[in-house]
Amino acid sequence: MKSINIRKLHVELYTTCKKIIIMSLAKVRSFFTIKYMSLYMDLIKSKMSNQKYLALRMCFNMSTKFNIGYNLVVRRFAPTTNERQAE
Repeated sequence: MKSINIRKLHVELYTTCKKIIIMSLAKVRSFFTIKYMSLYMDLIKSKMSNQKYLALRMCFNMSTKFNIGYNLVVRRFAPTTNERQAE
């Protein structure tokens, strides 16, 4: 029963964050002319430490500049052996 409540909490947090991000992007877009914009996850590997990171990136094109990109969130990506071997 407890795991169901945790799952419900995760879904609620996800939907709340998604709504906030969508509203914020819509607000920003009203100030700028953005022809193309994408939001995606990217796996980054550090050349110096050989560690992996998972990043939420936003990329867009404007009339004055092309291929502008920003990392919104970056977190170390280190799955366990069981997670890597699981389907």
